[in-house]
Amino acid sequence: MGKDLLLNTEDTRPLYKQISEDMLSRIASGEWKVDEQIPTEPELGETYGVSRMTIRLALDELCNRSIIYRKQGKGTFVSQPRINQQLSSFYSFTTLHGENGYYIKKKITDWKIIKAGKDASGYLHINSEDSVFYIERVLYCNNVPFAVEASHIPVNFCPKLTREKIDKNGLYYMLDQYDIRPNAASEMFESILLPPRYQNLLEAQPPAPGFLIYRVSQHDNLFVEYCKSIVNGKLVKYNISLH
Repeated sequence: MGKDLLLNTEDTRPLYKQISEDMLSRIASGEWKVDEQIPTEPELGETYGVSRMTIRLALDELCNRSIIYRKQGKGTFVSQPRINQQLSSFYSFTTLHGENGYYIKKKITDWKIIKAGKDASGYLHINSEDSVFYIERVLYCNNVPFAVEASHIPVNFCPKLTREKIDKNGLYYMLDQYDIRPNAASEMFESILLPPRYQNLLEAQPPAPGFLIYRVSQHDNLFVEYCKSIVNGKLVKYNISLH
Protein backbone atom coordinates (compact mmCIF):
# COMPACT_ATOMS: atom_id res chain seq x y z
CA MET A 1 0.00 0.00 0.00
CA GLY A 2 2.62 2.51 1.05
CA LYS A 3 5.10 1.67 -1.74
CA ASP A 4 2.41 2.05 -4.41
CA LEU A 5 1.62 5.45 -2.94
CA LEU A 6 5.26 6.57 -3.11
CA LEU A 7 5.49 5.56 -6.78
CA ASN A 8 2.82 8.12 -7.68
CA THR A 9 4.95 10.52 -9.70
CA GLU A 10 2.10 13.00 -10.00
CA ASP A 11 2.16 13.64 -6.25
CA THR A 12 4.58 16.53 -5.69
CA ARG A 13 4.36 16.49 -1.90
CA PRO A 14 7.44 15.47 0.14
CA LEU A 15 7.61 11.74 0.82
CA TYR A 16 7.10 12.16 4.56
CA LYS A 17 3.82 14.04 3.96
CA GLN A 18 2.56 11.32 1.63
CA ILE A 19 3.44 8.74 4.26
CA SER A 20 1.84 10.68 7.13
CA GLU A 21 -1.40 10.93 5.13
CA ASP A 22 -1.30 7.20 4.42
CA MET A 23 -0.77 6.52 8.13
CA LEU A 24 -3.69 8.82 8.89
CA SER A 25 -5.92 6.82 6.54
CA ARG A 26 -4.95 3.65 8.42
CA ILE A 27 -6.05 5.27 11.67
CA ALA A 28 -9.29 6.59 10.16
CA SER A 29 -10.15 3.18 8.72
CA GLY A 30 -9.63 1.50 12.10
CA GLU A 31 -6.61 -0.52 10.95
CA TRP A 32 -4.66 1.22 13.72
CA LYS A 33 -6.95 1.65 16.72
CA VAL A 34 -6.97 4.14 19.59
CA ASP A 35 -4.21 3.45 22.17
CA GLU A 36 -2.85 0.68 19.94
CA GLN A 37 0.88 0.61 19.27
CA ILE A 38 1.76 1.19 15.62
CA PRO A 39 4.72 -0.50 13.86
CA THR A 40 8.24 0.58 14.80
CA GLU A 41 10.28 3.02 12.72
CA PRO A 42 12.35 0.24 11.09
CA GLU A 43 9.16 -1.70 10.28
CA LEU A 44 7.54 1.39 8.77
CA GLY A 45 10.69 2.14 6.80
CA GLU A 46 10.54 -1.35 5.31
CA THR A 47 6.81 -1.02 4.57
CA TYR A 48 7.17 2.28 2.77
CA GLY A 49 10.61 1.67 1.28
CA VAL A 50 12.16 4.86 2.70
CA SER A 51 14.80 5.89 5.21
CA ARG A 52 14.24 5.97 8.94
CA MET A 53 14.66 9.76 8.86
CA THR A 54 11.74 10.09 6.43
CA ILE A 55 9.59 7.90 8.68
CA ARG A 56 10.56 10.00 11.69
CA LEU A 57 9.47 13.19 9.89
CA ALA A 58 6.12 11.58 9.07
CA LEU A 59 5.64 10.51 12.69
CA ASP A 60 6.67 13.94 13.97
CA GLU A 61 3.98 15.52 11.81
CA LEU A 62 1.29 13.26 13.26
CA CYS A 63 2.61 13.82 16.80
CA ASN A 64 2.44 17.59 16.30
CA ARG A 65 -1.21 17.20 15.27
CA SER A 66 -1.87 15.05 18.39
CA ILE A 67 -2.96 12.13 16.22
CA ILE A 68 -0.33 9.82 17.71
CA TYR A 69 1.80 9.96 20.87
CA ARG A 70 5.09 8.47 21.97
CA LYS A 71 5.90 6.60 25.18
CA GLN A 72 9.56 6.68 26.12
CA GLY A 73 11.05 3.23 25.62
CA LYS A 74 7.71 1.68 24.61
CA GLY A 75 6.86 2.97 21.14
CA THR A 76 4.28 5.09 19.34
CA PHE A 77 0.53 4.84 19.90
CA VAL A 78 -2.70 6.16 18.36
CA SER A 79 -4.19 9.09 20.30
CA GLN A 80 -7.77 9.38 21.44
CA PRO A 81 -9.32 11.95 19.07
CA ARG A 82 -9.89 15.36 20.67
CA ILE A 83 -12.34 17.57 18.84
CA ASN A 84 -11.98 21.31 19.14
CA GLN A 85 -15.24 22.94 17.99
CA GLN A 86 -15.29 26.68 17.44
CA LEU A 87 -18.51 28.42 18.47
CA SER A 88 -18.56 31.59 16.40
CA SER A 89 -21.09 30.79 13.67
CA PHE A 90 -23.56 28.11 12.58
CA TYR A 91 -21.70 24.77 12.65
CA SER A 92 -22.02 21.05 12.16
CA PHE A 93 -19.48 18.49 13.37
CA THR A 94 -19.49 17.06 9.84
CA THR A 95 -17.76 20.20 8.56
CA LEU A 96 -14.69 19.14 10.56
CA HIS A 97 -14.24 16.09 8.32
CA GLY A 98 -10.70 16.05 6.93
CA GLU A 99 -9.46 18.88 9.17
CA ASN A 100 -6.67 18.25 11.70
CA GLY A 101 -6.94 14.51 11.14
CA TYR A 102 -10.66 14.36 11.97
CA TYR A 103 -12.64 11.77 10.01
CA ILE A 104 -16.27 12.19 10.99
CA LYS A 105 -19.08 9.77 10.26
CA LYS A 106 -22.61 9.36 11.57
CA LYS A 107 -24.65 6.21 12.14
CA ILE A 108 -28.45 6.26 12.49
CA THR A 109 -29.52 4.29 15.57
CA ASP A 110 -33.21 5.24 15.62
CA TRP A 111 -35.64 6.60 13.02
CA LYS A 112 -39.39 7.08 13.38
CA ILE A 113 -42.27 9.51 12.97
CA ILE A 114 -43.74 10.63 16.29
CA LYS A 115 -45.97 13.35 17.68
CA ALA A 116 -43.99 16.45 18.53
CA GLY A 117 -45.03 16.46 22.17
CA LYS A 118 -44.52 19.30 24.61
CA ASP A 119 -40.75 19.91 24.31
CA ALA A 120 -40.26 19.67 20.54
CA SER A 121 -43.46 21.58 19.78
CA GLY A 122 -42.38 24.39 22.07
CA TYR A 123 -38.97 24.72 20.44
CA LEU A 124 -40.30 24.36 16.88
CA HIS A 125 -43.38 26.54 17.40
CA ILE A 126 -45.78 23.85 16.19
CA ASN A 127 -48.70 21.96 17.76
CA SER A 128 -47.88 19.08 20.10
CA GLU A 129 -49.98 16.74 17.90
CA ASP A 130 -48.01 17.60 14.75
CA SER A 131 -45.79 14.87 13.33
CA VAL A 132 -42.00 15.12 13.42
CA PHE A 133 -39.20 12.92 12.19
CA TYR A 134 -37.21 11.60 15.14
CA ILE A 135 -33.67 10.82 13.98
CA GLU A 136 -31.07 9.57 16.45
CA ARG A 137 -27.47 9.32 15.25
CA VAL A 138 -24.16 8.39 16.86
CA LEU A 139 -21.22 10.52 15.69
CA TYR A 140 -17.76 9.02 15.29
CA CYS A 141 -14.36 10.66 14.96
CA ASN A 142 -11.75 8.27 13.54
CA ASN A 143 -14.10 5.39 14.45
CA VAL A 144 -14.43 6.53 18.08
CA PRO A 145 -17.99 7.51 19.15
CA PHE A 146 -18.10 10.95 20.73
CA ALA A 147 -21.72 12.22 20.55
CA VAL A 148 -25.34 11.19 20.17
CA GLU A 149 -27.71 13.55 18.34
CA ALA A 150 -31.50 13.25 18.42
CA SER A 151 -33.08 15.55 15.80
CA HIS A 152 -36.75 16.48 15.55
CA ILE A 153 -37.86 17.85 12.18
CA PRO A 154 -41.46 18.70 11.21
CA VAL A 155 -42.69 16.14 8.68
CA ASN A 156 -44.58 18.72 6.64
CA PHE A 157 -41.28 20.44 5.73
CA CYS A 158 -39.87 17.35 4.00
CA PRO A 159 -42.55 14.63 3.79
CA LYS A 160 -40.52 12.34 1.50
CA LEU A 161 -37.44 12.30 3.70
CA THR A 162 -36.22 8.75 4.36
CA ARG A 163 -33.67 7.03 6.54
CA GLU A 164 -31.90 5.70 3.46
CA LYS A 165 -31.52 9.18 1.96
CA ILE A 166 -29.98 10.57 5.14
CA ASP A 167 -27.68 7.55 5.49
CA LYS A 168 -26.41 8.12 1.97
CA ASN A 169 -26.28 11.91 1.73
CA GLY A 170 -26.45 13.39 5.24
CA LEU A 171 -29.24 15.25 7.00
CA TYR A 172 -28.46 18.83 6.02
CA TYR A 173 -27.83 17.89 2.40
CA MET A 174 -31.28 16.29 2.24
CA LEU A 175 -32.92 19.28 3.93
CA ASP A 176 -31.28 21.44 1.28
CA GLN A 177 -33.16 19.44 -1.36
CA TYR A 178 -36.36 20.76 0.21
CA ASP A 179 -35.02 24.33 0.18
CA ILE A 180 -34.41 24.16 3.93
CA ARG A 181 -31.00 25.64 4.70
CA PRO A 182 -30.36 26.22 8.43
CA ASN A 183 -28.42 29.45 8.78
CA ALA A 184 -28.86 30.29 12.45
CA ALA A 185 -29.18 28.41 15.70
CA SER A 186 -29.45 28.87 19.44
CA GLU A 187 -27.89 26.41 21.87
CA MET A 188 -28.03 25.74 25.59
CA PHE A 189 -25.26 23.72 27.27
CA GLU A 190 -25.51 21.75 30.50
CA SER A 191 -22.74 19.72 32.13
CA ILE A 192 -23.77 16.17 33.07
CA LEU A 193 -22.53 12.71 33.85
CA LEU A 194 -23.37 10.42 30.95
CA PRO A 195 -26.43 8.24 31.71
CA PRO A 196 -25.85 4.46 31.40
CA ARG A 197 -27.40 4.17 27.92
CA TYR A 198 -25.11 6.88 26.56
CA GLN A 199 -22.09 5.39 28.31
CA ASN A 200 -22.78 2.28 26.23
CA LEU A 201 -23.39 4.15 22.96
CA LEU A 202 -20.27 6.26 23.45
CA GLU A 203 -18.15 3.43 24.89
CA ALA A 204 -17.31 5.61 27.89
CA GLN A 205 -16.16 4.32 31.26
CA PRO A 206 -18.03 5.71 34.30
CA PRO A 207 -17.96 8.21 35.78
CA ALA A 208 -18.06 9.91 32.38
CA PRO A 209 -18.44 13.71 32.14
CA GLY A 210 -20.40 15.09 29.23
CA PHE A 211 -22.46 17.90 27.78
CA LEU A 212 -26.21 17.96 27.25
CA ILE A 213 -26.92 20.37 24.41
CA TYR A 214 -30.29 21.70 23.27
CA ARG A 215 -30.16 23.25 19.82
CA VAL A 216 -32.86 24.94 17.74
CA SER A 217 -31.95 25.65 14.11
CA GLN A 218 -33.65 28.17 11.86
CA HIS A 219 -33.92 28.90 8.18
CA ASP A 220 -34.46 32.64 8.34
CA ASN A 221 -37.52 32.95 10.62
CA LEU A 222 -38.61 29.33 10.19
CA PHE A 223 -37.82 26.86 13.01
CA VAL A 224 -36.70 23.71 11.21
CA GLU A 225 -34.88 21.47 13.69
CA TYR A 226 -34.82 20.79 17.41
CA CYS A 227 -31.82 18.67 18.36
CA LYS A 228 -30.92 17.20 21.73
CA SER A 229 -27.30 16.04 21.88
CA ILE A 230 -25.19 14.26 24.46
CA VAL A 231 -21.45 14.67 23.98
CA ASN A 232 -18.53 12.89 25.64
CA GLY A 233 -16.81 15.67 27.59
CA LYS A 234 -13.46 13.88 27.51
CA LEU A 235 -13.31 14.00 23.71
CA VAL A 236 -14.79 17.39 22.82
CA LYS A 237 -14.08 20.94 23.89
CA TYR A 238 -15.76 24.13 22.70
CA ASN A 239 -14.14 27.47 21.99
CA ILE A 240 -16.35 30.54 22.07
CA SER A 241 -15.49 33.70 20.11
CA LEU A 242 -16.84 36.94 21.53
CA HIS A 243 -17.15 39.96 19.25
